[in-house]
Amino acid sequence: MAFRAPRCTALLLLLAALLLPVSGFQMNYVEVNVGSGGDATVQVDYHLTWVEYVGAFLGIANPATELRKALEEYSGATVNVTAVSAESAGFQVDRFARISSDNGKRVFSTPALTFSLAEEKLRSYWFAPFISPDLSPEVVVIRFPDGYVEIFRDEASIPAITHQM
Repeated sequence: MAFRAPRCTALLLLLAALLLPVSGFQMNYVEVNVGSGGDATVQVDYHLTWVEYVGAFLGIANPATELRKALEEYSGATVNVTAVSAESAGFQVDRFARISSDNGKRVFSTPALTFSLAEEKLRSYWFAPFISPDLSPEVVVIRFPDGYVEIFRDEASIPAITHQM
């Protein structure tokens, strides 16, 4: 039997891909646009590894579903998925911000968001030993109706925000 270098190389690459840990789910950008009534649209851009693509394809772990559940848990509101692609998801969150009044001015209060708790959920999947997720978004932007913006970088937890208009 003759030795075939290309076939051997392909086999070694396949074994390396299957046996070596890979980096995991990475949240790149989160944008929350709070509307004048307190509802919000949320855009999340992320990166999946090939293992996670397989998990999503098989229905084991759908990033949009998991993000929707996390948003519902933290906001206590109804969350609807409005768009999904391989690298992003969009959501509509009812009553994301609470609105009150102080000396005749409207006060918007957003809930704190903790992305690190989603890591626990990722660890429950079969592919958990093969990934090391980065759930601290590179950038989180929270935008209010008057144009006021809060920006956070590489934070696993975003504090509650109170903004007076």
